[in-house]
Parts: sequence; C-alpha cells; structure tokens
Amino acid sequence: MGGFGSFVGFGARMIFPGPMSMADPHVATALVKKRAELSGDIEATQAKLRQMILDLESLDKTLLMFHPDYKIECIKPKAEDRSKRGEMSRIIPGYCGNQRNR
Repeated sequence: MGGFGSFVGFGARMIFPGPMSMADPHVATALVKKRAELSGDIEATQAKLRQMILDLESLDKTLLMFHPDYKIECIKPKAEDRSKRGEMSRIIPGYCGNQRNR
C-alpha cells in the first residue's frame, strides 16, 4: 500500500493528500464507521425531537380543552436538574466507610 493519494473503499473513492501508510486504510475505516454512527445518532435525535414536539402540541391542546383561556406561551420550560445525578454514588461510599469505623 503506498503511492500518492488515493484510497478506494465503501463504494466511493476518497482522496488523501499525501503518501499512505499501512495504517491509513484502518484509520479511514474507523473514521467512516464513527461518522456513520454519529450521523445515525443525529437522525435518531432529530426523530425523537420531532416526536417530543408532537407530544407537546398534543399536551397543549389537551390543556386548552380544560382551560381554553390558559396562556400556554407563559409556561416556562423546565429542564431536568442534572446537578444531582450521581449524588447518591458519592454519598453512599462515604456513609459505608463511616459505618465500618463504628
């Protein structure tokens, strides 16, 4: 494997600007795989976001059925509090350590 500049694979021709070493095809394969995974994650996230928007619209319509004059735009978004995630995993080892000393 050598030469200046090209690597053929994955149904497309990819051009690399310099001489290729033996590791280059493996690196390219790993990068293509990672890009495909990331692209798939983005598509899944977009689909999830679309569903969340539909769910929110449905919730708004239901709320307006019970309270037609409710000003939905005044409801402030509330994000999950991630600051407490993992808090128990920090507390428990300390607690267990204190119990052994008693």
